[in-house]
Amino acid sequence: MEWYYLFLVIILLLLAIYDLSVGVANDAVNFLNSAYGSRVVKLKTLLIIASVALIIGAVFGSGMMDVARKGIFNPQMFTFHQVMIIFVVMMFSDIILLDYFNTYGLPTSTTVSMVFNLLGASFGVAIGFFIQNSIRFNEIGNYINVSSTLTIIIGIFTSIIVAFIFGYIVQFIVRLIFSYDYLKVHKVVRALFNAICIVVITYFIFLKGINSLPLINEQQSAWLFNHISLILLIIGLVAFIILYILESIRKYNSFNISILYGAFALAMSFASNDLVNFIGVPLAGLSAFQIFSNTGGADPNIFTMEGLLNPSSSNSIIYLLIAGVIMSITLFRNKKLKTVMETEIRLGKQEETTIERFSVNAFGRMLVDVSYHINKLFAAVKKTRFHKWLNNRFDTQYMVDKDAPFDKVRATVNLMVASSLIALGTSLKLPLSTTYVTFIVAMSTALADRAWGRDSAVYRISGVVNVVGGWFLTALFAFTLATLLGLFIHFTNFVGILIIIIIAVFSRINSDRKHRQISKKLSTADSISSFTSKADVNTQIIIYEKIVFKLLNDSSCNILESLKKEKISILKDSLKNYEKIKADVSNFRTLLPDMLTNIKGLNTDEYQYFLTKIEHLDQILDVIYYIINPTMLHLQNHHKPLTEFQIEQLKRIFDIINNISDIIIDENKELNDNIVHLLEMEIVQVRRNLISVSLSDDENIKMPRRATILVYNILNECDNLVRILYSFTENNYKKASI
Repeated sequence: MEWYYLFLVIILLLLAIYDLSVGVANDAVNFLNSAYGSRVVKLKTLLIIASVALIIGAVFGSGMMDVARKGIFNPQMFTFHQVMIIFVVMMFSDIILLDYFNTYGLPTSTTVSMVFNLLGASFGVAIGFFIQNSIRFNEIGNYINVSSTLTIIIGIFTSIIVAFIFGYIVQFIVRLIFSYDYLKVHKVVRALFNAICIVVITYFIFLKGINSLPLINEQQSAWLFNHISLILLIIGLVAFIILYILESIRKYNSFNISILYGAFALAMSFASNDLVNFIGVPLAGLSAFQIFSNTGGADPNIFTMEGLLNPSSSNSIIYLLIAGVIMSITLFRNKKLKTVMETEIRLGKQEETTIERFSVNAFGRMLVDVSYHINKLFAAVKKTRFHKWLNNRFDTQYMVDKDAPFDKVRATVNLMVASSLIALGTSLKLPLSTTYVTFIVAMSTALADRAWGRDSAVYRISGVVNVVGGWFLTALFAFTLATLLGLFIHFTNFVGILIIIIIAVFSRINSDRKHRQISKKLSTADSISSFTSKADVNTQIIIYEKIVFKLLNDSSCNILESLKKEKISILKDSLKNYEKIKADVSNFRTLLPDMLTNIKGLNTDEYQYFLTKIEHLDQILDVIYYIINPTMLHLQNHHKPLTEFQIEQLKRIFDIINNISDIIIDENKELNDNIVHLLEMEIVQVRRNLISVSLSDDENIKMPRRATILVYNILNECDNLVRILYSFTENNYKKASI
């Protein structure tokens, strides 16, 4: 059976490589966002800096590897066979979960995912063992390392509170010093502040973590700590002199240096703290296999894993370096990385955005409502000179970095505070969540910077609520999924592993497909918002025009077909297409006023023409929905079908609607009032025909009540369509001036 466990080890190592790519896509937001959001350098340059930092930082991560070996479960209570199942389950569950969050651009915690997946897998395997051997469930405390797990969980969630408090206070103080017009502050102050940032980052990143570096012996480490004040003083003086020279002679912004240095340091922190999340379990699995192989043929179902209680081998530095290289390569190749980055950047953006990343939720609205009423109380207080001075420090009209989502002052604070807190946790061997820390720091500094105005606050806060809520769901989903998979594989062994591999493959294919749709939507919105001429806007409206009327044509045909055959499945594609097109058109409609305002030479009539045009298309989409939805409900409820006469009457109307759609789609034809009038008359005639049949005493042509209600609902929407089309043709007469 040794081949079976060798197969599991190979699977674990392959999953480690894959997990590194999935994990970095999620966590790259932690060390890239501040530098990327402040637009210090191009993304490619930033990726090169971060990739070097990842390789170096990976070496510092050896001290965290023991968390996967013995930090969550008690290995001496599990057999070699059970431990290998735990490790395999944890990796599969972790990858499926992280890939799902990456697909939707939600930054979650790889640390929480690792802890709760490992906890769930251990719990599931233990429960399976209890069931098999009739052991009482209250023995579970002997199998799970409860005290260590609670310490890790408390550390993770405590870090959120600490990160918020420190981020807010530091940003508030720094903004008071520099304001948004920070270049007016004397260059000595700027150089001094950035030198202090470099000293703080250096202390926490390098000096606090140096004792975990295998290349440094105890004597060297002791000497460094005995002379820590002198070393920091020298670093600070050298940094100040260099930054002051750059500010004075080269006229170079010293904030750029501290931001790039902070990004480098934060990438190192990530690699050293979070590397255990990706390769800790596979390396523990390899170690378990080596321990078992040295027993000379012991029974894997009896041999327990006390050997995992020993510290991990120093040879792991080779694996750490390999992992660092893989993460560096992933930075340049993973397509989901930028999607995750955009979430935090949009939520922390200084300026108002026309399209927000998240919809409003009830909790976010409640927080904004409470804040609004508290603010009204303070607004009633008489304004002093201090209040005016304070507001002036936070006045964004003086903002220097107008082309960036947020300025370099905030980016520097984000990096300094986040990297320091993460490095401190690493030095204490607490696998705190780098995602939670960096995200909360970024949100707290945005709050301190008054980045959330009245037009954006409810969306931004709702977004934060969604992301934080996703963190708690991460823990719940991870534990539940890993527990179920652990139970499943415990009873199915090799067959179960093959089934999980198939599930993981299909999950990846589906998530990639979904991500392409999301990326396309975001890129379309970004490209549309960059329109700078009337021709661009007009071309896009013509594209949407054809799409909407094509949907109108297809939907009318599908409605008749579904009612004839009583098949709801025919309408599902129409509804799905409607939802996609409605979202695109609504986004364009939201962006249009800002775009038109920025177009030079646009007169009032042209402005009105474009707004009216997109409004008509949006209204036509509403008509389509209010025809499709009642039809679907009618079929879902299995009401009596429409009579042939009713379907025939609807067909008369839909035929004219299809002709109108064909005219719009055909560039060589022009819609006029005549055909719209024909549709209007046809609707009137169909109503008369239906009423005549309703008043008839002939039982053979009697129409079902529910079917009649549906038909009249459709006719009412067709009336609305006529009204829209009349206005549509009237607006088209103004097209000649465009």
